[in-house]
Amino acid sequence: MSLVRPSTIIQIMLMPEDYRDGVDVELKRSYIHLAQAIVSELPEDARDDGSIMRLSARLMKPFWDTDDPAACELWNVSMMRWLRNTTRIMSNDMKQYNECAHPGGLPAINYSYVDFDFGRGKGVFRIKLLDENQIPENAPHMVSKGRELLNDQAFGDADIVLVRMPSKASYTRQLEAFAEETAAYEEEKRRREQLAAEAEDMQVEHAQDPSASGDRLAVDGGDADAASEPEPLVKPEFTLDYSVWGIEYADGTVLEFDAKA
Repeated sequence: MSLVRPSTIIQIMLMPEDYRDGVDVELKRSYIHLAQAIVSELPEDARDDGSIMRLSARLMKPFWDTDDPAACELWNVSMMRWLRNTTRIMSNDMKQYNECAHPGGLPAINYSYVDFDFGRGKGVFRIKLLDENQIPENAPHMVSKGRELLNDQAFGDADIVLVRMPSKASYTRQLEAFAEETAAYEEEKRRREQLAAEAEDMQVEHAQDPSASGDRLAVDGGDADAASEPEPLVKPEFTLDYSVWGIEYADGTVLEFDAKA
């Protein structure tokens, strides 16, 4: 099967602080090698998610229906390869844009999400970006799995606005859990620093007057045995878990869906 190239448009939807004079020209120039870019300011009622990069793809040949063998072949052989390549290029371009100097001193743009839009009746997938505007490497796989689940009506037959990866609630829970881990780490770090400082003071006192500090050393346990040394303290790192999706319906309801199940 020959590889296909979908008709592609990049929609760059910016928060007011990112939408400045000249930014539309510079962004269009930056992505012209990939697709035509349309740059706009987010309306006031659509700013909760921050700035968004959306890849809209259309194809005349059937590619979405998982019950159609020809469509599945086109998706698996051609569309997935195109999606992987395009995602890699977009991810690199978003990072490179922020590392370059732009006319008029235009600032860096930090996007919150990347969208993949395959047209009416197919699906819009909104994926949370990693640091430095990086699209997760498994984004094409998540989109492909979403395609299968939508075709299987795993989310019901009601109108779906978008599939968010991860869901808002899941992302909030992850941030809260990370904040708790970080707070516990900082508390333990302070405790160990305090114990180390106290031990150093005792050593100084003992060096100055061994007889006066001997009893204190005995009470405090003396030299700690090597076996009682605490485990190394590891600073928590935030790793985004995309497994719980948010299925957002036209009527405003949201279903949390465990994509691992």
